[in-house]
Amino acid sequence: MKLSKRDLLKGSLATVASLGSVGPALAKNCDKGIPWDKEVDVLVIGYGGAGASAAIAAKDNGSNVLIVEKMSEPGGNTSVSSGQVLATKDKEKTKVYISNLFKYSRCELDPKLLDAYVEGLTHTLDWMKSLEDNSDLMVKQYAAFPFVEGAESMIYGGFHGASTGGPRLMQAYRNAVEKKRNIEVWLNSPAKRLLMTPENGVIGAEIEKDGKKLNVKAKRGVIITTGGYEYDDETKTNFNLGSPMYALGCPGNTGDGLRMVSEAGAGLWHMSGLSCPLGIKIPGHTACQAFRPRNQIGYILVDQLGRRFADEKRIEHHIGILSVNHYEGYSLNYPRIPCYAIFDQTGKERGSFAPSYGSGWLRHREKWNWSRSNDPEIQAGIVKTAPSIEELAKLINVPAENLSATVKKWNDDLSSPDGIDKEFGRIGAGEKPNAAPLQKGPFYALTIYPTLLNTQGGPRHNEKAQVLNSFKEPIKHLYVAGELGSFWGFIYQGCGNNAESLIFGHIAGENAAKETPWS
Repeated sequence: MKLSKRDLLKGSLATVASLGSVGPALAKNCDKGIPWDKEVDVLVIGYGGAGASAAIAAKDNGSNVLIVEKMSEPGGNTSVSSGQVLATKDKEKTKVYISNLFKYSRCELDPKLLDAYVEGLTHTLDWMKSLEDNSDLMVKQYAAFPFVEGAESMIYGGFHGASTGGPRLMQAYRNAVEKKRNIEVWLNSPAKRLLMTPENGVIGAEIEKDGKKLNVKAKRGVIITTGGYEYDDETKTNFNLGSPMYALGCPGNTGDGLRMVSEAGAGLWHMSGLSCPLGIKIPGHTACQAFRPRNQIGYILVDQLGRRFADEKRIEHHIGILSVNHYEGYSLNYPRIPCYAIFDQTGKERGSFAPSYGSGWLRHREKWNWSRSNDPEIQAGIVKTAPSIEELAKLINVPAENLSATVKKWNDDLSSPDGIDKEFGRIGAGEKPNAAPLQKGPFYALTIYPTLLNTQGGPRHNEKAQVLNSFKEPIKHLYVAGELGSFWGFIYQGCGNNAESLIFGHIAGENAAKETPWS
């Protein structure tokens, strides 16, 4: 039997569907007589930064636009991010820098997407300023990996204002969408699936609003900006190493967009790509607390056998998972998930073990912040405490003799003439020490897990933000922007997703608005 290209595509989609919760192999095909409950030029699914940027660009290019959002409040991960947006002061150096990040990570880099992304970085600060009248930005230099060639070209911008971080950025987006352009928004309205015909590709979507399923016709294009799958355990298990893996961002990111585009025939890429710091599970809350003790020098990380495994001060925040997702084939487990951060009383007196910074769903939406004293966290059992290292080891189920030996070696190294940690090179002496002994009881332990800011994987797309099928051909009238099918692999430059949402949202909205209406 001779197989057609269409047959091969169906088969490949069935295989993809079997890997995780990405839905069945066929989209919902429609006949020409389908009843429409709403008609627009461009339908944007998801109202975070990428959805807002896409809607703005589509509206400014003459389209009638509708944004639908599953949550009761817009914002997604944008609204709980740092609020900073990546930019560049030298395009060519930035291309070198980002290319090197892909080279070192062995992730797939699309040169045309790189060109589009870097070109977009030259406009991000101006686009941000255009969201509000008389807005002012704070601009700083920032490269997550300053030793990589081209790093000196990287900068970021953020809004000044009393409301800091992601809420401030999303406030500006909402001003541009709702006040300046009066774009229609449906909240509490999840998209259930895309609607397609063989001739026209994607023609709209089925949206659930007020308990009813409505067919929304999109004459020019549908733009998916629903974020990743941080809260979908099945998809995480099938595509990513490391378990358990929790989340820091928006609980609405449950893989809806991934399922919809998979039904439509999208090819997937960057599924191993994650922005995943280390963090702490907080009882009674949905999101986790990031573990980023910048001002603490007296702590170590140990695995489940009480062994250190990394230079704790050189774990880059966004790729923290790479330090712990080691799997031991003999013992058949992840010995570093969870791992444990060990402090002493001197560390407690220095301040927060896990200070709350300017991002995260826990801080901005659940209104929970880590205390400076650490006492509420100790009382809640989030931090374990004991008068000795041996007793602390029993509380966290770590071999006491191993943990005692690890702490003794740490203390001995730091008290030696050079004051240098012999395992990983942390320095306990000089003008800028980044290590201190663990000697003064009581002692403290935090249980540490990989905790996702966001996933990067999803539909492959081109420089026009068109979703591509498994043969790298555009799916008619279907676009994507933001963290779903991100440009980034698993080595990620901080503030890069906010920039990506702005850049490819703009590209998607502009190109969708220029589509010839289907008939």
